[in-house]
Amino acid sequence: VITVANDQINNPTYTQELAWATVELVIRNRSGIYHAFGEQSMKRIDFAKLICRVFNCDADLICETTTAEMKRSAIRPLNCSMNTDKIQETIGRSLMGANSGLRAYALVRDDSN
Repeated sequence: VITVANDQINNPTYTQELAWATVELVIRNRSGIYHAFGEQSMKRIDFAKLICRVFNCDADLICETTTAEMKRSAIRPLNCSMNTDKIQETIGRSLMGANSGLRAYALVRDDSN
C-alpha cells in the first residue's frame, strides 16, 4: 500500500529527458533559469494511477489522502507545476509528458531484464 496526496500538483519528468535537455542547453551555450520539466502538470494521485495503468499494477493499493493528513515535516506548496515555455523555445520541443515518459521507461526497463 502506498499513500499519495490528492491535492499536490507537479510536472512529472522522465530523467532521460532532463539529461537530454541539460546537454542541449550546454551545447547551445545557454545560461539562466530554465524550468526543465515534463510538458504537463498533474495531480500526484493521477500520476500514481497512471503508473499503475502503464505497469499493470493494482491501483487499489493506492491510499488517497490530503497533504495535511500526511503530516509531513517539510512544508511544500500544493501546486509545484512550472511553466516550460522558455525551455521549449530554446531546445525546440517540450519534454515528454507523464504517459510518454513512463512508456519510454517501460521500454528501457524491459530491455534491461
